[in-house]
Amino acid sequence: MAAAWNFASPLSIEVLASNKFLFTVPLQSHVNRILQQAPWNIRGSLLLLQQWTPDLALDEINLHLCVFWVQVHGFPRQNMTSRNAVRIGKSLGSVLEIDHSNVEGPICRPICILGGN
Repeated sequence: MAAAWNFASPLSIEVLASNKFLFTVPLQSHVNRILQQAPWNIRGSLLLLQQWTPDLALDEINLHLCVFWVQVHGFPRQNMTSRNAVRIGKSLGSVLEIDHSNVEGPICRPICILGGN
């Protein structure tokens, strides 16, 4: 992570519990950048990040959901509609929104929340 987050120097990482770490970053703008560039992966494993506020206990932090852009390749162009984007997204999780930006015609892609309770 240090290489990917080299702009957030000095970065400190503290082990809090099994598979739970505290990343301390010097500036809120750096935190925002890291969170906006999520999801992150480390050696093929998903790294879920949540900004920790002092009023939360460690076990109150929700690390069960992750937001993903979903992009389907090889799908017939005439079928790339909002309706089909919702269908595909719902088969994977909850659909937050459909992206219509930077595309021409009926092409769209769903933004989905994937995870458990």
